[in-house]
Amino acid sequence: MTNYMPILPIWGLDLLTECKVNHCFILPALWDIPSYRDYYTSRSWKTVIIDNDMYETPDKCADIQKMIGIADSLDSEYTFIVGPEDMEDGANTVPMIAETIKQHGDISDNWNLMSVLHGKPSDIINQYQQIRDLGVFAFGIAVSSWRQGYDRGAILRLIRPKVGDYFHAMGLDSLCEVVNINREGFDSVDSSFAATCAFNNIDMFNRWNVVRRNLPSDPARVDLTSDTASSDIREQTSINIQLLREYALNPVGFYREFMSVGPRTTLRMGRQLVDEVP
Repeated sequence: MTNYMPILPIWGLDLLTECKVNHCFILPALWDIPSYRDYYTSRSWKTVIIDNDMYETPDKCADIQKMIGIADSLDSEYTFIVGPEDMEDGANTVPMIAETIKQHGDISDNWNLMSVLHGKPSDIINQYQQIRDLGVFAFGIAVSSWRQGYDRGAILRLIRPKVGDYFHAMGLDSLCEVVNINREGFDSVDSSFAATCAFNNIDMFNRWNVVRRNLPSDPARVDLTSDTASSDIREQTSINIQLLREYALNPVGFYREFMSVGPRTTLRMGRQLVDEVP
């Protein structure tokens, strides 16, 4: 079962509660914004992943001590802190994780360390084995693998995770990929897909792919620091969150139901399906 962790702007954080989302992905880069911090510390969570901000600021990893402080402030059943990584050469991540464990450990009462794997499938498998031997059991596979043409679901099957391992899909560009992410056993996936599609007036299940390659034609990622949005964007974001959550949990079954309902627009079809979400 794959849980969807929506990445939302300030204006949409309350939608996580409205949509009964209990698994979340936190960006330390936004933690100093009072409304962002106050929301995540005001309620309980089942699973929390605290990112290292490398996607937001590729040249600077979030301070591990700050991430530990965030973990200590949360009410969560399971919390993972994403350790340092080399996004260009995943082999360099191994000694970085080893050093992090040496300085901070790989587990505490409030958090567990997660490592992100990069590169070709063979590279990712080698990184997994080396980092697993260090005592880490939580891993992320970056969306860059998908962008390079690799199937993250197939990579997970090749890894053959050990019992007790936790695997997270870092980011999501394509709804097609969700089928294999779910089938092969990823525990969770994060993405700003729901809010970005609403912000750009994109029908998710008409477009399917929202890939950003720094081209003029790319849809703009929603501004995560924004604290205002129109009622239409908020409503569509709420619907998208619930559609994506149900789709991530059971993509094939959900899509068959989705296609059986009325006209092909996310808003009209989503409205009917969302009313049935428990």
